[in-house]
Amino acid sequence: MALSCSIAFAEDDIPLSMVSPYYLSIFGGVGFLEDSNVSLSPLSVGFSRDGDHIEFDNGSIVGGALGWKFAPGWRAEAELAFRRNSVSAYFEGTFSPPVSNGAQSGDAISAFSIMANAFRDIEVTENISLHVGGGIGMALLELNLANTDYQFGSVSAPVNDTIWSLASQLGAGIDWKLGNGWVAFVDYRAFAARDTTFSGTHSSSGRSFNFDMDYFHQAVIFGIKLPLGG
Repeated sequence: MALSCSIAFAEDDIPLSMVSPYYLSIFGGVGFLEDSNVSLSPLSVGFSRDGDHIEFDNGSIVGGALGWKFAPGWRAEAELAFRRNSVSAYFEGTFSPPVSNGAQSGDAISAFSIMANAFRDIEVTENISLHVGGGIGMALLELNLANTDYQFGSVSAPVNDTIWSLASQLGAGIDWKLGNGWVAFVDYRAFAARDTTFSGTHSSSGRSFNFDMDYFHQAVIFGIKLPLGG
C-alpha cells in the first residue's frame, strides 16, 4: 500500500514536459469580430460603393484539436473550430451620415476553420506552463445579410454566400496540470481570413455584385487537454 501511494503521488508530480506526447484538446469561449468597412461592386446601375460599414455582436467559438509534442518544448496541432457572430448593424454609405435600418433576424457570419498549429511551451513550474504560437489553414466563411441597399426602400440586395478563404492565427496562453495527464488552459487567439469577397444579387435588376469585407476575429477560450496513450 505504501508503494502504491508513493507511485500515485509521483504520477501527480510529473512535470508537463513528461506527460504523454499525444493529446486531444476541447475548447470554447467568447469571440469578438472586428467591425469592417465594406466595398460593393458593381451595383444595379454599374457603380461601386466603398462607404458602407458592418458591425457585429460578440459571439462564440468552439473547437478541438489533436496534438503531438514532437520535441522538448514544442508541439504541433491539427485544429477544427467554429466561430459565429451576429450582425448588429449595417450602414449604407450612400447617405451622409451613413444610415442603418438595423440588422434583421438571421443576419450573421460564421467561420469553420481547419488549421495546422505550432506552439512553443515554456514551463514556469512543474504544474504551470506558458505557450505561444500560431497556425495557417483554411476557413469556410458563410455570410447571411438580408439587405445592403436601403436607398430604394423595399428594394433589397441580399448577400447569402459561402466561400473558402486562406486563414492564419496567433495565440498565447497558460496551462495548468490537473493530474492524471489532464491539463486545463486559457488562451487568447487572433484569427484572420484573407480575400473575403462574397457575392450577392440585387433584386430589382438581377445583377450580381461583390461584397468585400475584412474578417479579423479575437477570442478568449477555455479548454481541457486529455492525454492519448502514454
